[in-house]
Amino acid sequence: MSEHALSAELRNILVLWFWQTAFSQRYGSSTPTLMTSDLAQFFDPWLADNYIKPKFPIILTLEDLKDLEIKTRSAVRNAVFCLLALKEPKHFRNNTSVALDYAICSDYNAPQKHHIFPKAFLKSTGVQHRNLLMNYAFIPSELNLLISASKPSEYFAQFKNENNNGFDEALRSHYIDPGPEAPIWSDDYDRFIELRTEVIARIIESVTQQKVVAD
Repeated sequence: MSEHALSAELRNILVLWFWQTAFSQRYGSSTPTLMTSDLAQFFDPWLADNYIKPKFPIILTLEDLKDLEIKTRSAVRNAVFCLLALKEPKHFRNNTSVALDYAICSDYNAPQKHHIFPKAFLKSTGVQHRNLLMNYAFIPSELNLLISASKPSEYFAQFKNENNNGFDEALRSHYIDPGPEAPIWSDDYDRFIELRTEVIARIIESVTQQKVVAD
């Protein structure tokens, strides 16, 4: 392998390895043993320009993904955060990029993991599962404070009026459907979670080259 830049082929294989190890939770247990095995099976051949593609089984279902909570410490949760960040999320009101590096953010615009359906709103409707990962998006703290306990149909209508030309693009940058029949306009939390889970599952399938199975 070159001592300088990685080849495009090896880079693609390393990216695939990263996503497969994350979503398969390969290093969740017996980490030293598996790392030693992967070194011999993959990294040593890669260094010799033998580009073996990994294929770690993704034991992840749509129901697993839908039920994942923000407080759950897992490689899958962290990998979903990576996917959300790589989409380069936009500010709902003005389409500027949300800065995700705390080192360059002020307290005013520091990124927050915002509930798309606010907890207070969900509590008022009797919803129990209010901390689902599929209900989160990265937004600046000032926007998080502005949204507060408003229901999605209200605050998104306001932001669409303020950011008419870029609103749809901003929502799609968070994997949120902006269409007229989308659940955000009817405040349908269960349907929103279901549809966003399906969208993110398709992204997981794309980056891992593995299937996220339905239950």
